[in-house]
Amino acid sequence: MSIDLKQLQPFMKPFPEGNDIFSNRVEQHLKHIQPLLTIELSAIKQGWSGTLHFLTPKEPYEGLVGQSTSEFHNYYSRENCIAFRVDNDKYEFLGDFRYFELETQVDAGLIKHYQEVELSLAATKSLFEEHHFLNPWGQLNNPQDWLDELGGEPWCGNWSDSFPNEIVNDEFCYPLTEDGRRFEYIGSLSGYSYRENAADGVLLFFDPVEKIALFIFDWT
Repeated sequence: MSIDLKQLQPFMKPFPEGNDIFSNRVEQHLKHIQPLLTIELSAIKQGWSGTLHFLTPKEPYEGLVGQSTSEFHNYYSRENCIAFRVDNDKYEFLGDFRYFELETQVDAGLIKHYQEVELSLAATKSLFEEHHFLNPWGQLNNPQDWLDELGGEPWCGNWSDSFPNEIVNDEFCYPLTEDGRRFEYIGSLSGYSYRENAADGVLLFFDPVEKIALFIFDWT
């Protein structure tokens, strides 16, 4: 049975609060990261429990997130990819916060970008609270999908070269953990359906063994 992704489903919670998704340093996380949507894992796979959260970084202002901060990268948080340790349904950034450009330099354009994307997401949230659908442009007759995909197999795209992966049937790409296992594909959403200047695709993967949530961003 197909799911109407323009309608908020019982397993979805939009615009979660920072205290509900970050395990510590909440303000530090929220400085750079915007929560978008919480989903229940039971909607992905039978026997799974708990929740994961879709989110988007406020960067990049230009280029790709992490593009100019390679000295603060690790295996999981690298150019165009960010990762989080998951503990009791909450995230902790799996890296050095200097991965985010704003931590290491003061740039008027970047500061303005942060302000603009904060205002953009706030406007989308306000419209949802009043009219109960998703649209980042204030259009009452054009609801957007909360998700593009839920589960299934991850299609190869512009994101595929951002992370070590295994290609299946020349069509699907599975990111690999540091010890070579496939991540589970949770799903994807269109970042621009939530706020301006966000990625075309926000792909979420999960390693249930090491409890790592991995985000990779598709730009088309």
